[in-house]
Amino acid sequence: MQNASRAPNMKVQVSRTPGSATNKFKYALLTAAVILVQVGCAQKAPLAWKDVPAGQSPQAMGIVVDGASVAEMTNLETEGGKIREIYGRAGMYEVFGLTAEKVKKSVGASARVYENKFLPHKQKVLPFQNRIPHCDQLEEVPEFGFVSEPAALAATGDEGPVTYKRNGRKVVISLGGTGLSQIKYKLGLVSAPDFSALSPEQRGNGPLISENGPLEFTPDEMGQYIVAVIAQLPQGSMAPGCARLMAFGVTDDAPYLGPAPLANLPVDQKVKAFPHLAAVGADKAWPTTQGQGVLIAVVDSGINYNHPALRNNIYVNPREVAGNNRDDDGNGLVDDTVGWDFANNDAYPFDDYMHGSHVMGLAASAVGVAPEAKVMAIKGLGMFGGDVGSIVGAIKYAIDSGAKIVNLSLGSYVPNPALQEIMRYSEMRGALVVIASGNDGLSIEQKPVFPASYKNDNLLVVGATDMMGTITPYSNWGDISVDVMAPGGTEQEGIRSTYYANGRNQLWYAAHGTSFAAPVVTGVAALAWAAHPKATALQIKKLLIDRGALRQEYRGKCSSSKFIDARNLTASGLGLLQ
Repeated sequence: MQNASRAPNMKVQVSRTPGSATNKFKYALLTAAVILVQVGCAQKAPLAWKDVPAGQSPQAMGIVVDGASVAEMTNLETEGGKIREIYGRAGMYEVFGLTAEKVKKSVGASARVYENKFLPHKQKVLPFQNRIPHCDQLEEVPEFGFVSEPAALAATGDEGPVTYKRNGRKVVISLGGTGLSQIKYKLGLVSAPDFSALSPEQRGNGPLISENGPLEFTPDEMGQYIVAVIAQLPQGSMAPGCARLMAFGVTDDAPYLGPAPLANLPVDQKVKAFPHLAAVGADKAWPTTQGQGVLIAVVDSGINYNHPALRNNIYVNPREVAGNNRDDDGNGLVDDTVGWDFANNDAYPFDDYMHGSHVMGLAASAVGVAPEAKVMAIKGLGMFGGDVGSIVGAIKYAIDSGAKIVNLSLGSYVPNPALQEIMRYSEMRGALVVIASGNDGLSIEQKPVFPASYKNDNLLVVGATDMMGTITPYSNWGDISVDVMAPGGTEQEGIRSTYYANGRNQLWYAAHGTSFAAPVVTGVAALAWAAHPKATALQIKKLLIDRGALRQEYRGKCSSSKFIDARNLTASGLGLLQ
């Protein structure tokens, strides 16, 4: 891999006479000068590259380069490419406006070049979408489209939905176009975050609607907002009406408030409020291990790092000074104190989608399986999904920053060489990667899901059960690829954990999915590693499998037929760890 920052080759010819002190002094002086010049000439990535966020649609993807120099990317910029810096320390960039062939010719042979891919979150289908056709599906529809203030919300084109920072200002959505006079229409805010006063559910009388005029509202919560227009078309059209959607997201740059005093909840109260803890025997392991000294990276939608149950478990980078707008540790990321937001390219990996906060709360928190482990907040997913380049960069950053365990509650049914390569990198660097198996109730031997279906020895793939250990109908399974089962909750009884920041200050939330079974296993792995700090990732994986509870009904569904169990992690006679 080439260095991300390289100085031009420089040579100095010095005439030396053996035994001449004067010439030796001159040589030393010139050598020092060359070193200083080389350091001064080392190129840094322009700040503009760091301001480009990740795309939020398949059409917004560029070409990822992994292992390029700043000089090579600068050359590509002069040839018309737009550059996004993903992880400069590793030479990871995304290039827009140029072909993959052009990019390959412009970088070193050791650099990896691939087309970026977008992995969207599953979106709910709105009721009217089954009844009213999309305007783009019809011919000869009068020309009209969304207009917004701020203008960027409706001017996204192929770039996908815009996510902007919450500012308390009003949003105005209207329509424009040459065909506007030929239609009548309704504009409606058809979806808003759960706790928004603007959401149809909270309003109680349906969506906020405007007829034949602008729709005005002030976003009050982080999350997705979806505006729909339903147009009544002129007589003689292919359909009486059609619909278009416009989505945008609202996020926040909340600084980390630091650790805070927290009342110690008695174990019996924890177990009663969070029954998955007793289900996996975490409370029985706590007298001897609580995950102390183990660093976990949660690569997800970010973390609500100011949640009272999460604040004390947040990892703080000791080599970075918060808020001084400098890259103190020299890793190319400014003020990455608690982690990094790879979706928005900033130092605030704050959760705006609920998922990552829920994951962390289960793994390591005041009410988590490993209450003394630390968690690095790494936002690899945006509000509408994530791109492979950002996810790969996030995982590499986590491993380079010293994470022993990486939790990946994500996946795709489309294989990707870059994801496969980062799994190899994680194995080479000795990290344990805990991965959710997926939520479609199918065999991942017959329909592989990635990265769970990759065969690296350091991957620990988790399926989901209810609190009694019965495999849930939604959980993917595999007699080869799924290693263990763990509680992931059900629709009737979700697994309770921490919630993302919201205006109602709701702290807890119950959800279900293999996404939440995986961090339970991550927490158990942290307990094991704290008890056996000299163990390797492969030894920890073997220990978790060996010490799991055998369930005969898992045969054919899980390679080990084991339910994760923390009760015997520190017992004597473990052989390989003695």
